[in-house]
Amino acid sequence: MWSRFEYIAEEVWTLLTVAQWFSELLEQSPKLPDQNVPQCLAMSQQILSALTDELRAIVHSSFIVSKQPNVVLKQHNKFNAEARLLIGDKLGIKFFNVKVSVKLVGEEQARSLEEGVVSLPDAPTVAKIGISSLSESEKDSQEVNLEVERESKRVKAVFKSKLLKVDPRKSVCKNADDQQVPVCERNYALLFTCSPFKMGGVLFDNVWALSLPVKLTVHGSQERLSHAMILWNHAFSPAKTPFNIPDAVEWNQLAEALRYKFKYQTGATRPLSKSDLDYLAEKVLGQPLSSAMQPAMVTIDMFCKNPMRQDLDFSFWSWFFEITVLVKQKLLRLWDEGLIRGFISRQEAREVLLSLQESCFLLRFSDSHLGGLSVSFATFLEDGRREVFPLAPFTAKDLEHLSLGPRIARCPQLLHIEHVYGSERCFEKSVIFRQEAEMRHKSQAVNPKTYPYITSELIMVAHTAVPGISEAEASPSSPSNGICPSPGDDLSTICECVGITSDFLDNPINLNDFDWNSLGVGFVAPEMFDTPMADSDLFSCLEDQK
Repeated sequence: MWSRFEYIAEEVWTLLTVAQWFSELLEQSPKLPDQNVPQCLAMSQQILSALTDELRAIVHSSFIVSKQPNVVLKQHNKFNAEARLLIGDKLGIKFFNVKVSVKLVGEEQARSLEEGVVSLPDAPTVAKIGISSLSESEKDSQEVNLEVERESKRVKAVFKSKLLKVDPRKSVCKNADDQQVPVCERNYALLFTCSPFKMGGVLFDNVWALSLPVKLTVHGSQERLSHAMILWNHAFSPAKTPFNIPDAVEWNQLAEALRYKFKYQTGATRPLSKSDLDYLAEKVLGQPLSSAMQPAMVTIDMFCKNPMRQDLDFSFWSWFFEITVLVKQKLLRLWDEGLIRGFISRQEAREVLLSLQESCFLLRFSDSHLGGLSVSFATFLEDGRREVFPLAPFTAKDLEHLSLGPRIARCPQLLHIEHVYGSERCFEKSVIFRQEAEMRHKSQAVNPKTYPYITSELIMVAHTAVPGISEAEASPSSPSNGICPSPGDDLSTICECVGITSDFLDNPINLNDFDWNSLGVGFVAPEMFDTPMADSDLFSCLEDQK
């Protein structure tokens, strides 16, 4: 692109030079009685003026934001940006002491600049931009030199800036209904301005460029909705008028934007499939895509403002955004290898697992929890029927304490299940544990001299004995009453926390006659010792030791 601008600018500059030379010749010619010279001179002046305006327009258009800033700017956070002049230095422009400044302006100011309603000096700023030094904190903008690269001869200005202070937003933004626009929905832009410079005898003093719309946040709670608005703005606004944002778009357009956003946000190599997008369409439309009117339209309220369902308190975007965060932080390898089925309903997951001949479990994203991954597995009931149990979803915080691999590997109800149903087929369960095994192999053994403790591990047990588990997902990682006994509690307190009655302490237990089925459906009893364990009364042993 930059070479085309240089070529066009050179051609216009050549024509301008010829027009100037022709005008000078006419001015030096003798005055003739036929008045042809004054007429030609007036015409040449018109041509000269038109070519000068054309050259200014080309130079103005060649000044672009080559590296866009972060789509969400946070107070006290740094951001990078870059502006370039595509015509380069071939036209003899002297860039000594030419500076480029950047400042943050609101949407109304950006629109007025594009429409020519206001001039550059009249565009007010809404924040102070600079570097970390205190001297810059009093300025509304930051200035850097416009430099020429030695090898490529490209002309650019690089900004490594910081949003130092957000000014009070005195101008209240209102929509078409004269209602105040929420903070997360307000648009801003970075305004890059060149100081005046000359090319030949032509002065360029109105060279500027606007970045794409950005959001401004002062609290972390605003970031999620800000990302939604930015995605909507960048994906569906016209390139020439980026602040003309549509209220509704077709689902096919939104599907492509979500496909790109998922890949960009997570860094995944496995894209969203057609079945994944159909599932997303059902969530945002509130009905299957095949049942919706064609073309199916999605409004911005349906996308990121309204609850995804009547029984939920979060929007479709909040649900989708938290899934991308979960995949990026904890599940990227499993997603790329197709081990996570992901976007599938609980009912469809149940039908898939019951249709398989072999025992499998399935990993799906919960549609009732933000950023949750649920494990659904099929097992046999006491009457011989097969049933599917969905475990309560794991969030990124849960997987921080105990990752997915150990949860599956050490869960008693999943020990006898050897396969996981992924995106297209069944996989060996051992594939899930490969990365963890490699990390454990690389880790060094603990030196007992420097660390005189034995290590412990968490084990996940599914509460399949809880009534109604198929309808309500029980917690797989904590007792059902939400109370965890501590090591300092006495035995009676611990028994009370886990639901054991007091008569359990008074009667010794014969493990050989213990009913292992009482631990729940799907529990695999461990192999007993070769020789039966004798009955033991714990309290009698303690009395003998005294």
